[in-house]
Amino acid sequence: SILFLVPLVFSSDHFFKFNTPKTLIVFGLVIVSSVFYLIDKIKDQKFKIFINPIFISSFIFMIMLGVSSFCGVDPKNSFLGLSNVVPVVALFALFVYAQILASLIRQDKSLISKALLTMFLSGIVSIIFFYTGLPEPLGKIDGSTTGNSSYLGAFILFAFASGVALFLYYKKIFYKIGIFLGLCFMVINPLFFSKDFLNFKIPFSEIFSNPMSVAGIANGAALGIFVTLVFSVILFLVYSKNKKIKFFGFVLSAVFISMLLFTGFSLTKEGSLINKVFVENKTNNRLVAWSIAKETWMENPLLGVGPNNFVYSFEKFYTQDFYKKGYAIERLTSPHNVFWEFSANTGTFGVVAYLLLVISTFFVFIKSATKREDGFFEIKIIMSSVILGYFIHNLFVFDTIISYTCLFTLIAIGSSFSCFYCFETDNKFVAYLKKFLIIVSLIGLVFLSKIFVLDLNRESVSMNNIMYKVVSMKDFAKE
Repeated sequence: SILFLVPLVFSSDHFFKFNTPKTLIVFGLVIVSSVFYLIDKIKDQKFKIFINPIFISSFIFMIMLGVSSFCGVDPKNSFLGLSNVVPVVALFALFVYAQILASLIRQDKSLISKALLTMFLSGIVSIIFFYTGLPEPLGKIDGSTTGNSSYLGAFILFAFASGVALFLYYKKIFYKIGIFLGLCFMVINPLFFSKDFLNFKIPFSEIFSNPMSVAGIANGAALGIFVTLVFSVILFLVYSKNKKIKFFGFVLSAVFISMLLFTGFSLTKEGSLINKVFVENKTNNRLVAWSIAKETWMENPLLGVGPNNFVYSFEKFYTQDFYKKGYAIERLTSPHNVFWEFSANTGTFGVVAYLLLVISTFFVFIKSATKREDGFFEIKIIMSSVILGYFIHNLFVFDTIISYTCLFTLIAIGSSFSCFYCFETDNKFVAYLKKFLIIVSLIGLVFLSKIFVLDLNRESVSMNNIMYKVVSMKDFAKE
């Protein structure tokens, strides 16, 4: 339900018509599922905690988010997200969601394909709305049910990878044909290719001289899909039983990683060809925002200013460069780069915790792919590749509640493949603890309903208040 509904739900009753309803869905379903899950465990009088690299890294990540929020410039904004951001409490909920889903997958591995299929079908529906538009008063929106084209592109990156994994996983030709048609419908559209290119209005000479003429409106997601597909092919070569093909795969992987690193360095080098292309297409304010994030990190190197608080740094450090000719003038709530975002907001500890989570998830899929007998080899290869594609994609955008939901779904799937210690107990103390957790969950549901339904229905007022607070804080006022 979470995987299918989160990308699709929206409501014009909220000021943030797309973000707030999705957050409410996450909270509601996670709390309800947690209650039923704990009730089931109480009946069994068994409770297991599976320890693995993903669980450890995700737990550390949650701790660092909490610590950074408490120590930041605006803890309330960090935890509850008064602007169009992902509140930290929503990430806590997704962490619980991942643990429950991983536990269920360990009992029934068929849930892996079902989860991926749900994500894939939700992607198909979101693309349908991309073409048809939404009901009034929203109408035609580039991001369909997600909010904007970048949000939609981030979701389609995961949905597309899920489709590719299912295409390779399913054995029946009828299923493969259906998945293939869905994949084509998902990516051959103006989201990833320009309308002129799709209408055959761009000559080949122009395509070779200006490749960006082919690009659609979600370039970051297109790059993520490209990286996912290329790295998937390389991994299949690496895991080949033929030694020559395996060696060739290792060589290709080294070349591919080197190209990614070279592209990254060239992007930030002023005057380089890649830098010029990026500036022309994204108006150089992204690079200025990265510079602001760097200054924020240097001033708060350990814990940052707190999640979702980049807007404070923006108001403090922004320069007149934002008003140069050709630049986009906008107030940025994120530096549009996951590395600099976590560096500025959560400091060195936070960005290391985030990287640890992504890397551990990646390597768990890589390592588990050596075990082909469970029948999920293809899925493991694609999932490890989309983790890399997701990270590359996020070097140009930022996470949303949708992309985080997809990421934590992959975390759950990866966790189900890994365990180096299982803590199990059935004593009475744990039984009482479970009942206590259920009571706390019910209280939390009431509390969060009040916060997110009553308070966030007045989001426009909240957003104006926080912006006023930003520009009026003496410690963060621009001289």
